[in-house]
Amino acid sequence: MTKKPKIIFHIYALLAILICVLVFYHPLVSSKRLTNGADMTSLFYPLRYILAGSLHSGIIPLWNPYKFGGAPFLATMQTGVFYPVNWLLFLIFPVITGINVCILFHLILLGYFCFLLFVLGFEVMPSVALVFALIIPLSGLVQAQVEHLAALIAIAWLPLIILSFIRFLKQKSFSYLLLFIITTALQILAGHPQYVAYTFFFLFLYAIYWLLTDRTHSLKDRIILIGLIVMASGFALFLSAVQILPTLAHSRLTYRAISGFGYAASFSMPPKFLATLIHPGFYRHPIGHQNLPFTYPEFNLYFGIIPLILLIFSLFYFFKRRSGEEIFLFILSIFFVIFALGKNTPIFKIILAVFPFLEHYRVPARILCLALLVWTLLSAKFISAIMAQRLLSKKYRLLLPVLFLAIFLDLFMNSRNETFNFTTPVRTIQKKLLNRNNVLTPSRDEFYRTFRLMTRDDEYFLTQTSSAVYERFVRLQPDANIIFSVPLIGGYEEGLLPSIRYKDFLLTYNRNIRNPAPDSLLLSLLNVRYIYCERDLPVSSERFQFVANVSSYRIFENLDWKGAVFWRDELQKIFRLDALDGTFYRFGRLKYSFGTEFVTDYLIDQPSAMPDEVSRGLSVYWKNYNTMTLTAQEGQGDVLISLPAYPGWTAYFPDGERKKLKPINAIMHCIPDVNSPARITLCYEPFSFRLGLYLSLCALLVLIVIVLLKFLIKKH
Repeated sequence: MTKKPKIIFHIYALLAILICVLVFYHPLVSSKRLTNGADMTSLFYPLRYILAGSLHSGIIPLWNPYKFGGAPFLATMQTGVFYPVNWLLFLIFPVITGINVCILFHLILLGYFCFLLFVLGFEVMPSVALVFALIIPLSGLVQAQVEHLAALIAIAWLPLIILSFIRFLKQKSFSYLLLFIITTALQILAGHPQYVAYTFFFLFLYAIYWLLTDRTHSLKDRIILIGLIVMASGFALFLSAVQILPTLAHSRLTYRAISGFGYAASFSMPPKFLATLIHPGFYRHPIGHQNLPFTYPEFNLYFGIIPLILLIFSLFYFFKRRSGEEIFLFILSIFFVIFALGKNTPIFKIILAVFPFLEHYRVPARILCLALLVWTLLSAKFISAIMAQRLLSKKYRLLLPVLFLAIFLDLFMNSRNETFNFTTPVRTIQKKLLNRNNVLTPSRDEFYRTFRLMTRDDEYFLTQTSSAVYERFVRLQPDANIIFSVPLIGGYEEGLLPSIRYKDFLLTYNRNIRNPAPDSLLLSLLNVRYIYCERDLPVSSERFQFVANVSSYRIFENLDWKGAVFWRDELQKIFRLDALDGTFYRFGRLKYSFGTEFVTDYLIDQPSAMPDEVSRGLSVYWKNYNTMTLTAQEGQGDVLISLPAYPGWTAYFPDGERKKLKPINAIMHCIPDVNSPARITLCYEPFSFRLGLYLSLCALLVLIVIVLLKFLIKKH
């Protein structure tokens, strides 16, 4: 039985992990530089900027008005609105500093939690556990997640969840059950549902093994303990309901609300990338061979050549001694590797058939974080077992620090080409913003938007399949101009995360993506005031006026821009409003000619410009992320506002009347019976958020009461 480490050893362990992480990830130890991975610069930095700004304003950001026509913010899980660490970091630090501190903090947590798992969960010697726990935050798989902030945070809580799960089954301790509930809720709130699913997948498989092999508890007790774990998992879901319910309520509107073999198998790991176990260079393109199959940092399995050798020796050791748990874990790791190969193995279809919930997640190689955990654990247990049996003399035990130093240097030298080593100075970002903001200077109250015009590839659009064109659109999507000095926000989301209705947007505005004569009327309905065009792209539309040059783009202003609100009676004289409601079904059917019907049949007549009558006397400005104010100075009737068809908008009239906004098509809502003069407040108040908040608060209250009762019972 391995002795538990003393408190002083925990302090030394934390200090060692802290030093190693800071040295290894030294490019991120800066308040002025940001890792320039695509997901970080186009997704996580802008989202954290909005989150930080709203927190400082005392607002919970439910809506993001800056992405396309607007989209739910809280319901997009990777925003991490209710993840407690985000509140702490972004209320204290500036955004760049907060992001870097968040990355380093969770890398340190990951190392320390792995140390606890090895020592308390699997009885590895503390010194050995520390050496091998440090490998995980420095490994290739974790390096690949540094720019994926939500994924990194979710992985950091993984070992502590497994530890609390195992310790509860072995000791029936209420403290570990409570820890399991809290850590599971934190992993959910971190914002990456795929890793939550993989965590529960691992726990499910381990629970079956424990149920069949444990001899310290009766069958009845084992069933009761598993039942308590299931109840605790449900309780964790209730604690995080404030995040889960808004996400589920909107998930059907995301372009990734799909499942099946094709989606789950996307980004399957080719078998040749197993060679990265020997050296990480095997997943990179050799110079002059860029036409090889794509590279992907999440296929980098390298965790050091020395741990790999020790893993091989550990297999001989444990198989010879018929160590059931270790053999099971190794077989489980091989199962995860097979799963990561995805479509490259026929077994993948069988796994999806047995566990259909896995069909909702792509990049199956992400499950390899569990294999990495198992491999380092087996290596650590092997060294610990040898030292416990005194198979090594004391002088050889002194080689343990040397062993770690060799592993650290190996990983450090082979990490020089990873994304986190390439950072972007904040000044560079600010300079780009300054160049654009000097050109686009509408008042703060105006809700305006830019659109990137992507042409010069008509042949690509006309010759490729709809899915290929769609994938290109996702990568080159329109950019939302952020008034509050935030760089371009892309449209990329992960897992079951709602964003703007991409397919509706694509169908309705496909013509403007690839046409040098963009439709100013259609773009006006999306509230697009400016368009970016490549320098050598001719813009033949007379309704766009040249404004300025910015970097490699030219900026044009939409002369038909009328703001975001229109009188319905006047607008429907020009447009067939129902023609602006693209559907997922149509997207799958249109293929080569998709988008054509929206070019030909949405206009009732052919006006030369947007008439003044459609928005005369109407104006709107944003008060905060969730609220805008509509002013009607003349006219009466129904008002249409450019907001994508997400439920949850409410109009508050001056006389105290409240009305729900009704979606008219994919991109517009209707405010009924507006009589001028009037000042109407529009609020985004989704029922799913209020219900989720209520359930989470109730669950938190119940948890506090249970803990207090447990404390009082124990005391008296």
